[in-house]
Amino acid sequence: MQSYNLIDQPWITCLMKDGSVREVGIHECLARAPDIAEITDPSPLIVVSLHRLLLAILHRNFGPENHATWGELWEKGHWDTRVVDAYLEEWRDRFDLLHPDRPFYQVPATEVEVRKLVPVSALSHYHLSDKTSWFNHQPGDGVCPHTLATAARLLIMRQAYSFCGWELGKLSDKVTPLLGRTALMMSGRTLAETLLLNLLRYDPEDAEPVIGTPEDAPIWEQDLPGRMEERPIRGYLDYLTWQNRRIWLEPPSDASYPMVLHAKIDFGVRPTDELAGMDPMLLWQTAKKADGAPYTSPEPREDKALWRDAHTLLASTEEVRPPRVRAWVGSLVARGVVPPEYHASMTGCVHLACRKEKKAESWRHERFPLPLRYLTDADLAESLDLSLGAAEDAAQVILAASWRLATVRLDPTGTRSPDRAEVDRLITGFPAQRLYWSRLEAPFHQFVLALPTDRDAALAQWRQTLWRTATRSFDEAAAGLEGSTDNLRATVAGRAALRSGLRKALAALDVSDHREETVTHGAI
Repeated sequence: MQSYNLIDQPWITCLMKDGSVREVGIHECLARAPDIAEITDPSPLIVVSLHRLLLAILHRNFGPENHATWGELWEKGHWDTRVVDAYLEEWRDRFDLLHPDRPFYQVPATEVEVRKLVPVSALSHYHLSDKTSWFNHQPGDGVCPHTLATAARLLIMRQAYSFCGWELGKLSDKVTPLLGRTALMMSGRTLAETLLLNLLRYDPEDAEPVIGTPEDAPIWEQDLPGRMEERPIRGYLDYLTWQNRRIWLEPPSDASYPMVLHAKIDFGVRPTDELAGMDPMLLWQTAKKADGAPYTSPEPREDKALWRDAHTLLASTEEVRPPRVRAWVGSLVARGVVPPEYHASMTGCVHLACRKEKKAESWRHERFPLPLRYLTDADLAESLDLSLGAAEDAAQVILAASWRLATVRLDPTGTRSPDRAEVDRLITGFPAQRLYWSRLEAPFHQFVLALPTDRDAALAQWRQTLWRTATRSFDEAAAGLEGSTDNLRATVAGRAALRSGLRKALAALDVSDHREETVTHGAI
């Protein structure tokens, strides 16, 4: 009988603290977590999904039920590996990817209603359909063999990120909460610290972190779900390992060539609960429509980086519910369990999806540094909010200056009002605002680290950075115009509008006229 047990087989790709990269099994991943810098993969969707799997195992064995229990784990820097070993050994058969009766995260082939086998690459969101021919380097039949390790990673990702019924050719309005959203985690210096920071208080009886029941357990401890089953979510562990799809991987036909070629995919268990507001990794906002779900998670924008919303991710108001890890770690800092000087990172897996067309558009992995003092110091968080607001205001000034340049370019004499469509066309091709945002991320990281140490100096440096970046981005974009008299006149008008607008936009940060006038224009 073929076997590929994920407890021992190497399939989780890890970046070690010494800089090397290696694949490990679940046992080694949890046992050597202090020696691992982070889990890595070209797809951030897989990274998030693997963390949810490992968190389910840790929650099942260690809770923690309160701050004190969590603090003991943090002080040790690890968990009792003997407990994990005993647990994994107890459920060893359920972690076998090729088990004939209960394959991991799957159902037997006889329990999948669809008869057609599809290429195993269909598990991934970048799978090309049979009708796609451009840039398709797969064989003519669309079958691209995957190693067992790759198939396992895609399998786990697929259960966390699935579209509704359109992708299976059947009617369904259910989608996974992470789809088309930004999943957020707190990252530490090692995998052990990352997992601990995201190991929320677990007490089903007290609805922590979500409403639970005594029957809450990971999917591998539960009975095989029935076909087209609908039921309530039993708790956080059930939710973390929820089977959105009934999947079966066809075992390799040749032991000397252990590759997966095909799979069967069908609908999985349908939750009867209201999922809005449930997932602790998402930012939630109070819904504007009273007749719908009580909470909505904002969809990310392709043109907006995660760090630009740092103040929103840290805030907690009646309208905004930040990721649960923010409140949990903040309470740990407030109680002195974790020092406020600890430097973590806010990590986001941004998944852009077109729900109307039922397809993934893109995904990206982002992170920004986060000294934990921001979680408890209201004045510090307010300064961050003010600083990011100033950055957004400066971006709007760039847009207004670009508009001024375009109108003067189209009407040098000022005797007519240019057609709006013509102005929009010129602004669309004018890259000043795009240059501005692309050059601010690295300075923002430095600013976030400096602000808790010397607030006045950090704010002064940030003011100067915004001014210089805005003016230089505008000048560089304008330098791409032809050197005609009309273009020079338009550039001068746009630059004047920019400087005037920046003085007003950055007034809240007390930018001095002297500092502004010392900034020279031209190339960086």
